[in-house]
Amino acid sequence: MTVSNDDCARVWDTTNGKCLHILKHDSSILNAQISNNVMFLITLTADCKLQIYHIKSGEKIMDFNGHKDIILTAAISPKDLILLTASRDSTAILWNFENGEKLFDLVGHNLSVNLAIFNNDGTQAYTGSSDLSCRIWCTMTGVLCGVVYGNRKITSIYVDDFYIYTSGGIFNKHSYALIEKTRGDALDWNFENKQ
Repeated sequence: MTVSNDDCARVWDTTNGKCLHILKHDSSILNAQISNNVMFLITLTADCKLQIYHIKSGEKIMDFNGHKDIILTAAISPKDLILLTASRDSTAILWNFENGEKLFDLVGHNLSVNLAIFNNDGTQAYTGSSDLSCRIWCTMTGVLCGVVYGNRKITSIYVDDFYIYTSGGIFNKHSYALIEKTRGDALDWNFENKQ
């Protein structure tokens, strides 16, 4: 799959390099990803829309509308049940992936929400913002579970069983205590001994 500012996404056959589908949009495509089950293509466009297409047929299945500014990223829960979007409008939204229904507005960041991810079982969502915070949300209720503050805007998040690694610092996953601030331009994560 490739996307471009010509308002098209292209789905390619990886065995022979031929284009299977050209998916025309109303504005430039900023980002795209494939669902975990490799059945759906998700596109994020400059007109604040998220669209889902069936990869094999190229048919558009649905539009997700609800953000007031560009959607910067989307994440799909491990079982393809919930979609999570993050936007420059300082919000994130949890959606029902199957019918497009908005489940919860995740409100609390003061600046752009740069990214959003799920934990391994999909019970928690993590949002990172230019306001230096990473917020942890319950995906079943939309309730804020916790907040950690780094020393720089949050542009990356990784979560394991014990720690929350962000571009703004490393935090204890259970107490949210700061373990280490970031140094320099990037975190150098050693996953063996958490250094």
